[in-house]
Amino acid sequence: MTSEHEIQHHTHRTGHRLLDLALPISALAVSVISLVIAVHHGRTMQDMAKENARLVQANSWPLLQYTTGNANAEGQAEISMKIENAGVGPAKIVSLEIFLQDQPIRRPADLIRALDPTEPRPLLSLGVNLPMVLRPGTDTLIIGMKREGFEALWDKLNRERFRMRFRACYCSVFDECWLSDLVTVSPQPVDQCTKSPDSFSYLDPAPAKQ
Repeated sequence: MTSEHEIQHHTHRTGHRLLDLALPISALAVSVISLVIAVHHGRTMQDMAKENARLVQANSWPLLQYTTGNANAEGQAEISMKIENAGVGPAKIVSLEIFLQDQPIRRPADLIRALDPTEPRPLLSLGVNLPMVLRPGTDTLIIGMKREGFEALWDKLNRERFRMRFRACYCSVFDECWLSDLVTVSPQPVDQCTKSPDSFSYLDPAPAKQ
């Protein structure tokens, strides 16, 4: 039987020592450079992904603010207290707490009693109904009140509407949530929003079950 012989492959040499050394060194250098470029490209793509995510979040950032006025479009004396979304993304409003001289205002009747408990309850315009979504560039009415027939009470509210404090909790469409006083442009980030038992509502609390 004829034995099989292994064929050994030898690197072809040029006969020039320096050139023979330069070829493998060049190949190694190319490999190292390729690896560095690949790592840099990977980091660049990660940075781009993070920047894109931040850009998307920035373009969907809601910002709630309190606005108020004392005349309607026809120039008639009418107080309006509103929440405006001055941001660029929808706001999911979960909770809204209102305070007048540190007294919580849970219902419209609480506001009237805080202003003057002897006054008859006026006709109020009501708007906000939580939870709700407020589109960017729009507003929603909290409470509105015309002056006619309730001049003394209206004058008191006209003064006190600038002293009212708020605590609102709201989220973006990406469930990033904030706690705001409706004045600051840098609301406090929070993990999530839950409806406070002191949140403002037009509905009277349900009677306790016997």
